[in-house]
Amino acid sequence: MAKAPASDSIMAADKMKPLLALSKREPVNAAIALTSDGDGIILLDKKAKPKKVSAMLKAEAAKAKIQLNTSTLRYGRALVDTDYDSGMVRFFVNKDAPASMRVKLVEVVKKIAYQKVELNVDPAIDEEPEDEGEAQENGAPVPDAAVHPAPEPVPQQAQAPAAPPAPPEAPPPPADMSPFRTELGALIPQISTAAAGDAAKLESLKQLAGGVTLAIRASDPIAAGEALGKLKAAIGQAAPASSAQPVPPAPPAAPQASAPQPSAAPKPAQTGFVTMQKSRLIWDSARKRVATEIQSLKAAVSAEAQGDPNENAVLGALKQLDDVLTNLDERLLDKLDAALSNSDPVVHATLTQDAKAIIGEYIAYTQSNPLVQKLDGDTPFGVKLSVASTMNATLKALQATLR
Repeated sequence: MAKAPASDSIMAADKMKPLLALSKREPVNAAIALTSDGDGIILLDKKAKPKKVSAMLKAEAAKAKIQLNTSTLRYGRALVDTDYDSGMVRFFVNKDAPASMRVKLVEVVKKIAYQKVELNVDPAIDEEPEDEGEAQENGAPVPDAAVHPAPEPVPQQAQAPAAPPAPPEAPPPPADMSPFRTELGALIPQISTAAAGDAAKLESLKQLAGGVTLAIRASDPIAAGEALGKLKAAIGQAAPASSAQPVPPAPPAAPQASAPQPSAAPKPAQTGFVTMQKSRLIWDSARKRVATEIQSLKAAVSAEAQGDPNENAVLGALKQLDDVLTNLDERLLDKLDAALSNSDPVVHATLTQDAKAIIGEYIAYTQSNPLVQKLDGDTPFGVKLSVASTMNATLKALQATLR
């Protein structure tokens, strides 16, 4: 009787499949390893922390009497990004994995119709705690009764009927700010284009947009109209013939109680949190992969050039490689981080547009720089490069994803 694969003993395909489907919306936590026989194994979990999943994998292997090669054990997160490659399972783990691991993991995911595996390194995973406690992990609050016991009920006959409270005076309805929100939402995407790469102008336009937001929040139609007029003039649109935006009429002094309230103002379209999070993860991984390849090439060329009469010239030429990551810098990571941490739809839309503008800069650089175009394929120094293809594919995917 044939022996069942080690991977099935740790997590069968029918249990892995729904978790990888879930990872298309949000990464799931994961642990991976090779057995002493060289077989790949994967354990996924949507709640336990990555380090906890690693401990769970060890326990499951011991229970199934599977001998792990513990030096290959890695933990982190797994996701299937349909914008990047719908047939690929991407792992982001705490440290570099052995070269043979990817091939062995492909054998596992092929059982559930995925054809490729990508291994990426995210050292920050090591900083995460192993366990935050069951209550925190499951999101279950401590029942209030456990802290503050309920008082003894008062018998019904002992309670005196309470007098009904006087109805509160109805406040006047606020000014309808929805026209201002709508117009600001239409202007936000034009800010990056109007700045045309001028950082000072971009900052000035963002401050003007912030002034509009503050006036809207204060329900001040006069200030909102004036601020919108300034923003439109700075962007280059023609201001209306009147001094600013039309001011909605003042609310009546004594509105009827049945007067309809203004409808909720529409908000600018906002890129989802998960999409933004995945975009950040993808770009960070791509930069680290390119950095690793460039360092490997520099090390190989330096070793080859030792003792050569032209060694100093060769080492000087290698410094050009540092320009790649200097141009493909961390500005995009900073913008995505800022967008992830800001819930204001107007500010979020501005930050997203900024991120798209930076992606456009990166694409122009990678497609026009002759050095980047050469950093692809096999080299005479035994280092295989994918700098151009990685950057072009990643940036185009990010450009399509952010909206």
